[in-house]
Amino acid sequence: MSDYKDKNRYENVDFFAKLACGGNKRLVTRIPRMQEIPPLDISHRELRRIEKENIEYPVFDIEKEYADLLEEKKKLKAHYMPFTAEYYSPSRSPIISEKLTDFDYRKETEADRADFASVLNGDGEWDKITVPHYTGPVGKWNAFYRKTLLIDKKDESAEYVLDFEAADYIAEVYLNGRFVARHEGFFAPFSATLTPYVKSGENTLLIVIKNDVTVTGVVLDGGIKHYGDKIYANTHIGYDEPELGWHHCPPGAGIFGNVRFIKCKKQRVTDIFVKPDTENSKITVYTTFYNFLCEAEDCKVCYTLEGRNFRQTVFRDKPGRISRVLCEENFLEETFELPDFKVWTQDSPYLYEISVALTDKDGNVIDEKQTHFGMRSFVMDENSVPKGKFYLNGERIILRGANEMGHFPNAVMRGDFELVIDDILTAKAAGLNFYRFTQRPVFDVLYTYFDMFGMMCQTDFPAFLFLRDNMLGEAYKQMDEMERLTRNHPSVVIESFCNETADSEDYCWEQYGMGRNDMEKFFEIARRIVGLINPQRVVKYCDGDYSAVEKSYGVNDFHCYTYWYNAHGVLPGKFDKGYL
Repeated sequence: MSDYKDKNRYENVDFFAKLACGGNKRLVTRIPRMQEIPPLDISHRELRRIEKENIEYPVFDIEKEYADLLEEKKKLKAHYMPFTAEYYSPSRSPIISEKLTDFDYRKETEADRADFASVLNGDGEWDKITVPHYTGPVGKWNAFYRKTLLIDKKDESAEYVLDFEAADYIAEVYLNGRFVARHEGFFAPFSATLTPYVKSGENTLLIVIKNDVTVTGVVLDGGIKHYGDKIYANTHIGYDEPELGWHHCPPGAGIFGNVRFIKCKKQRVTDIFVKPDTENSKITVYTTFYNFLCEAEDCKVCYTLEGRNFRQTVFRDKPGRISRVLCEENFLEETFELPDFKVWTQDSPYLYEISVALTDKDGNVIDEKQTHFGMRSFVMDENSVPKGKFYLNGERIILRGANEMGHFPNAVMRGDFELVIDDILTAKAAGLNFYRFTQRPVFDVLYTYFDMFGMMCQTDFPAFLFLRDNMLGEAYKQMDEMERLTRNHPSVVIESFCNETADSEDYCWEQYGMGRNDMEKFFEIARRIVGLINPQRVVKYCDGDYSAVEKSYGVNDFHCYTYWYNAHGVLPGKFDKGYL
């Protein structure tokens, strides 16, 4: 039998072994598992002899156990609900926001591809749907969301923006027949500036959603496997179709997050990141704001820091430094002392709220944005033995958790936050302190619930096995979006870059996917991107690394799914013979 590390091991096995592999080179690594497994030798162990009449069998009362579970969850809910309170001051932003829910919808037809103007004009038969909206099938197809926006009189001193919480996969935005914006990906918020094409009266908004075949491939057209450019792993929210859609994996498409029509002033705060420094009792606030004018403007900036779920005002309208306002993106950085701070922990998840306000020279608020954060530290010891010990706020912690594969964001999409709370409390009652959002990021509001209930989590980049080299640029962009989505949330303690990598030669995908060594180079660059955006982030290159390289950063784990996959953990044959 050839060694696992031998790249020619398939050619070195005999004829019957190749038959057992079914012609698949990757299965050659499983041939040793076909050997007969002897019973476990326990002759060297002394077992206490128990007389039959002395055996007491435990009585399992399912009704009592369930009642105890409900009682424990009731106690946990009473403990954690006070941490969902909001004591901070309301935003003073003059932004006008309208949530868009009712759209006309239809899939693209052959006629539409020949005459796109007919789609812009609203020709054809349309269905009435409500956003959030998500549907199948898998594969390559386009769909249209159409709506009329009424504006009594266009305000020339204002900007008109469309904010998306999430859309899957490629979204193209048109207003009054003019192309406005494009975004690729399925988990990140994005915006589209409508101002140049807005007019008084009726405005026709058209959003084109384009689905694609995933990078790892989908079997279509009578059993033929196709490979596309959609960066997507293997879990999402599903759609309402009983055979495939109710499963956790299908890569459908749609506008499954909220959409808001925004009217704002010519300067808008677009992003805030707070980097806590628990060791030195400080925070550093990084602010991004956008200037829509093609000229410099005189603005002032001020900061307010309050408790979010507890009553405290640390400071209010504290002036910040701003030299001059440039066109388009502007970046600010400010450090503040935070003595005697409240620490975010699993049992006491205290949260702070930071507000950043832009004002004109007379002190009138142009825009104000708020975000929360927690004062906590989470580090991974790369030099410990064993390697990879985790520390929360300086104390050793063992993560006890479970995979989450779609039900949480599905509940958020449906607005069922009581289910979100109940599932978090069920996990806590079961002794868990950690969830893995498997193979994709989730809604920002979902991370907020994890923040409030002191439940730690891992967020995964949506890559499974491999990427295709033509999608590297897009992958790096989405890696940036993932970290910006999660970096203010104290509950997000780890990020992982890929699920279950393996050697491309073993799996015969070298013609269309990157091999393990190339994926390692991708991981190295991805870590640098994440580190620039959030230097405190703990990362894992791979979750379930079946072809680990000899030297790699951090700690990669190995998935042991006994009885789920036939090559994982303890083999069923060994289980049967008493091996653990």
